[in-house]
Amino acid sequence: MLSDDIKEHILVCLNSAPSNEKVVRSAIKLANKKNARLTALYVETQYTDKLDKVSKKLLNNNVKIAEEAGANIVTTYGDDIAYQISEYAKVSYITTIIIGHTNEGRYLKRPKRLVDKILNYLPDVEIYIIPNKSVTESKSYKSYPKHHYKINKKDILFTLLIILICTLSGFIIEKLLNFNEVNIVFFYILGVLLISTQTNGKIYGIVGSIFGALIYTFLFSEPKNSFQIAKIDNTITLIIMLIVAIVTSTLTTQVKLQANKAVTNSYRTSILFELNQAINLANNLEDMIHVAQKQIYKLIQTSFKFYLLNDNGSILLAYLCNDSINKLNYFEINENNQINQVLESKVKLDINNGSFIPLYSEKGIVSIIYISEINNLDREQKSLLTAMINQVAIAVERFKLNEAKNQALIQFENERYRLNMFRALSHDLRTPLTGITGSAKSILSNKFTENTVNDLVSEIYDDSIWLTNMVENLLFLSKLENEKIVINKEPQLVDEIIDEALKHIHKQDTNKELYVDKIDNLLMVNADVQLIVQVIINLVNNAIYHSNSGKKICISASSIQDFVLFSISDDGDGISDENKQHMFEMFFSLDKKRRGLGLGLALCKMIVEAHNGTIITEDNIPKGTVFKFTIPRVEVTINEQLDFNS
Repeated sequence: MLSDDIKEHILVCLNSAPSNEKVVRSAIKLANKKNARLTALYVETQYTDKLDKVSKKLLNNNVKIAEEAGANIVTTYGDDIAYQISEYAKVSYITTIIIGHTNEGRYLKRPKRLVDKILNYLPDVEIYIIPNKSVTESKSYKSYPKHHYKINKKDILFTLLIILICTLSGFIIEKLLNFNEVNIVFFYILGVLLISTQTNGKIYGIVGSIFGALIYTFLFSEPKNSFQIAKIDNTITLIIMLIVAIVTSTLTTQVKLQANKAVTNSYRTSILFELNQAINLANNLEDMIHVAQKQIYKLIQTSFKFYLLNDNGSILLAYLCNDSINKLNYFEINENNQINQVLESKVKLDINNGSFIPLYSEKGIVSIIYISEINNLDREQKSLLTAMINQVAIAVERFKLNEAKNQALIQFENERYRLNMFRALSHDLRTPLTGITGSAKSILSNKFTENTVNDLVSEIYDDSIWLTNMVENLLFLSKLENEKIVINKEPQLVDEIIDEALKHIHKQDTNKELYVDKIDNLLMVNADVQLIVQVIINLVNNAIYHSNSGKKICISASSIQDFVLFSISDDGDGISDENKQHMFEMFFSLDKKRRGLGLGLALCKMIVEAHNGTIITEDNIPKGTVFKFTIPRVEVTINEQLDFNS
């Protein structure tokens, strides 16, 4: 690792020459000696795509050497190599440039020419030329390969057709319009421009201009029907036509190459942009991995394998990525040894023509990608692949951090819940238990009258009933939160559910009048009877404890669409709008001075929602509070009605 205070920045120029390996290794030694940053730059020109397999292999080998040394690999585009090197050096604050001397190449064969051009752009930069004394370049190696033109019949026919049209046009204007012969040459110039722009390669434009010049000389130039040129003007015109053809063909070829390169770069850049957007929109880790795999496959157009790892390095998920992404089973994974090697060495592992590429995060390797045909990728594909891999690694790490954060929050909430529970239990259990103990001790140690004993026993009974209800609420709540309770839904008559609940309600305040509105005796719900009975008990007890000045508590039920609406109303002091928003929250209690964990209404909400119903609080008219909840209704058939009546 290089320190942050590095001021030296060395740039080494990459190419496909065999001697370039020596240049790269020299740059690495110099960078290590000076503790400098090292960047390896490859300038891609119009000839890059025409490199043979041997040259491409040499280039990839030189790039690999630079990568293993920790160099930053950069690719730029342009035919002017000196200009591209200089522009990158300016924006990257390069202090030293290292180039090599080879036996081939327009610039590299004569490095002084390249150095002079770079120094014109960068007079303050040091330039080192690594001589090639010990390495003899292969005769088959060419920095700028020879052109191998493929004959295209369509282009040949088009060239002949344009020359024929120019010739016929010349005859027409000469015979009918009596134009001067010099004017005819412009038709051939126009024809050459068309040939140069509409065919592939410079050769067709040059051949067209030569044929046009010969035909013009033979048919239209004096003396006619002869290749002799009598006038110097015609000679100059023909020379201009040839120059126009060559210049136009060259420029057109370069423009086409640059346009194709721009389209390719635009497509690949769009893949990177789409990856960034799609990753941010992914809802979970598996969706994120699928998105990344699709984008990577769009770039490299070859199948690969993606291994997502656990924190301990074991394989969490594995995919084979091709036209359709397939999840791999563990028995289909044959690369465990290679994956272990990558985890141990923490660097890329090359095997045959493929590579195991690790995806790094701050905590280590989060994933590994295996690409079997990686050497078939070009420089731009490899560069974008590296960027995409880094982006995926960051996204995976960010997702895992968010998951860990959420788990920590959940754990914190659970701990807070437990603390509140124990705090409330320690306070609320102590009060009734102290009352029970005190009353029982008084009865045992004193001779009270029968009325006094009855009062003390009544207090013991009241406290024990309260404790029983609280324990039942705690048990129900614990089972619901841990999803251990099984909801056994079955059709049940509503009036029987209410009757069962009334049997378990203990009216501690004898001033309350509890009554039930008339209910349809065939009204049925699909519910777990025990749980709905608990809801009614809790709501009625809540009305008994908290209605204060109220005298009446009413239970009713009616049919509304596909539900049965249960209502428990009182005529007490009512509940404020602010408190209504918190009525069904854990540990919320209206009267902080009285005992109670504040679990009853929270339990009611859980049970009702588990039955696909809703529960709300409303004001009673003219005063008081109404608790309403809904449970899915069951239709009663005629046969069922007869069974009930019998």
